[in-house]
Amino acid sequence: MKYLSGLEAGDGNIGLVGGPCSGESYEQTMTQADSIYHVKDVVEPFGIVVAYREGLWKPRTKSHDKNGNGVFEGVGVKGMPWLKEVAEKYEMSIVSECMSEEDIKHFEKYLEPERDYIQVGARTNQAYALLYRVGLTPFNVLLKTPMQGIKVDDSVGSLMRLENNGSIIYCVRGQELIPPDGNFDGSYRAYVEDIMKSEDQDPDARNFNNVEWIRFLKEDPDIKNNGILLGYDPSHTFGGLNDRMRRKIGEQGLKSIMHYGYDVLHVEVHDWPSYAKTDGYQALLTTTNGIDWSVTNGGQIGKNLVKGGGKEPEIMPLTLVDIASELVKYQAGRRGMSKDDAGVQEALRKLEDMRWQMAPVVSVSI
Repeated sequence: MKYLSGLEAGDGNIGLVGGPCSGESYEQTMTQADSIYHVKDVVEPFGIVVAYREGLWKPRTKSHDKNGNGVFEGVGVKGMPWLKEVAEKYEMSIVSECMSEEDIKHFEKYLEPERDYIQVGARTNQAYALLYRVGLTPFNVLLKTPMQGIKVDDSVGSLMRLENNGSIIYCVRGQELIPPDGNFDGSYRAYVEDIMKSEDQDPDARNFNNVEWIRFLKEDPDIKNNGILLGYDPSHTFGGLNDRMRRKIGEQGLKSIMHYGYDVLHVEVHDWPSYAKTDGYQALLTTTNGIDWSVTNGGQIGKNLVKGGGKEPEIMPLTLVDIASELVKYQAGRRGMSKDDAGVQEALRKLEDMRWQMAPVVSVSI
């Protein structure tokens, strides 16, 4: 199976979607896609379908920084030919966010409905005009859960606007724990303290980890009976405040597949994160084999990344290669294969041998 769009709920296959938060340049896109393609090539025989994610329109919380300067909100349509080339050269499905009904024409011009996915993000999960417009296309859709969390009726309501689309992935991405009035006193504080006792939670995480809420989604007949795939995004759940959080992104990502039964794992991957325009602090690396730590977020804290100043972290992250290796072993076991099987060992060796590659660092000009 070449494309993510061929995945079906309960068919024993797994989707692995990786790539940078935002596209920054042609060189960055193609170099990163090449690394992810090499992972795809190895894991495909084990029923692991790899797709490439990259945002060209990036909705940000604030439009300007404290100095009044505009923040980076994506390269927009100029990046669409990059994604088209990735899809055709590497035979991967593309997952990319669409913010506006007006921009759908660019997806229709450059991407293929049978292969690629329009992503509707957490901020626009209930933007019904956008959902209805996406629903008029034959594209596949990846819909993120809203930032405030999951209410099953609301989830079903958003998904109903997409009934005529192809493959649908509903992606859980953590939720904010901030009450509307900002008051953490009394019962709300007790509630937060109670849920933080779970082994799946962490006080340093970017959001509350609602990975276990898959059970409510799986129980709903509208989701269960309509072939909706369920995805999990640990990158936005945990963020990258410290080395431990970057480690948890990989650990919880694997747990979502192996323990909770998600169909698709959706992670951010950026091999030069100290230069990333968005969310570099929570990006995983393809591999650490041969890496130059000076252009990564190793050892840095949160958003205070020092360009060219990274160092090897004390707690090593799980990379895309690490995740792929564990999924190969998991899938082999599900198929009755021993971990010592020659095919399994060959795949693991190929993954271990993959080397980090440096891309030209190119400033974004829009």
